[in-house]
Amino acid sequence: MSKIEIGRNLNPPKKFPKLKQFWNNIDYLQGQNEINNSKMAKIMGVSVATFQNRKNKVQSTTGEEMEKAAEYFGIPLEQMMLPFVGAVITQYDGGEA
Repeated sequence: MSKIEIGRNLNPPKKFPKLKQFWNNIDYLQGQNEINNSKMAKIMGVSVATFQNRKNKVQSTTGEEMEKAAEYFGIPLEQMMLPFVGAVITQYDGGEA
């Protein structure tokens, strides 16, 4: 089988769950930090139109853009592609419940 035949038999993924989660997290962080799309686009080094396109077609997001956003928020890129979990953590004082 040639490379072309092998390539034709491959089905690229149609869903990008980690990229979608990245954008869900960007939306969340924008809201928490009162950052509008214009400022977020500038942080990621793209135009506002490109920023909107990335949100709508997540597969077009580049690694460089993702790294810039993660760096801005001080969150490792790997965590930006996982669901954020909100929890209140209190120190256990050893007392009775």
